[in-house]
Amino acid sequence: MIDAMLYVNDNGTKWRALPVEFPDWLAAYRFFRRWRDQEDSPQDAERAIWHAYSFPD
Repeated sequence: MIDAMLYVNDNGTKWRALPVEFPDWLAAYRFFRRWRDQEDSPQDAERAIWHAYSFPD
């Protein structure tokens, strides 16, 4: 899901235009919305995404 969010952000594409290598666009978008709404600010959400992408478990 993180890769799908990064792809949309990096390429400026629409959620519905995600390539087939990614999860279903609606599932990815819902995941993003839930995560975004739990954060304190958009900057916190972006920071969390980059942190998760840079330091995988």
